[in-house]
Amino acid sequence: MFFPTKQETLEIQCNSKDLLDRLESATIIDEVKTSKLDQQKGTKKQYWFHGSLEPDAFKIALLLKRPNNFIPLVNGIIAEEAGKCNLVLHYELFPATKRLLLFWSLIALGATLFFAIPYQEFFYAAIALSFGIVNYIIAVENFKMQARKSRSTLKRTLQKANNNPEMK
Repeated sequence: MFFPTKQETLEIQCNSKDLLDRLESATIIDEVKTSKLDQQKGTKKQYWFHGSLEPDAFKIALLLKRPNNFIPLVNGIIAEEAGKCNLVLHYELFPATKRLLLFWSLIALGATLFFAIPYQEFFYAAIALSFGIVNYIIAVENFKMQARKSRSTLKRTLQKANNNPEMK
């Protein structure tokens, strides 16, 4: 696929309620985001994510201190079986970032075709294509870097759910 994604499955030795409780304690739920942010100013409570939680799924992203277009949206599905949880995580770009990446890729492709076909200026076409390729590579690598950060923060949060559970 054109847009970068990542998928993984974690096995956590705790029940889904404990897992969701731990996740909820580190997440600002979108509906109550402003009131929790106001409350956070007066407390030392640390929130790492914002998003929405359901009994068997969640959609979260890291809280940011400064803008970052390549932060992944983490979609998680929780499946509990025999006292452990299998957590299927799918990391993807936010929809606005996907549109931005597609827009600039199409601009680069259009410029490449514009220079190559009617004007036969292959040097300029190669430059336009190179800009498009470099733009895409930068986007993919930034996504990978931010996905690693999100994964490590999520893993730290979930490990606290059962005081160091085994994660595979």
